[in-house]
Amino acid sequence: MSSTQADLEALVEAARKGALKPLVLVYGDQDYLVRQSYDRLLEALVPEADRAFNLEQHDGARAEVQAVLDG
Repeated sequence: MSSTQADLEALVEAARKGALKPLVLVYGDQDYLVRQSYDRLLEALVPEADRAFNLEQHDGARAEVQAVLDG
């Protein structure tokens, strides 16, 4: 397991325990791996039934910084 995979596993475990901050930034050079990491963290952080009211997503390439902070 690479260090980045180990880091992701640690984040997913922290998310399952409710120990992550309310803002999570997922980024990288490989879009597929970014999406895969995002999906795993999302599953651990916000149950699907709660996403309509408890999830706000922003695309860093398009979002204004203040809008993300105010979100």
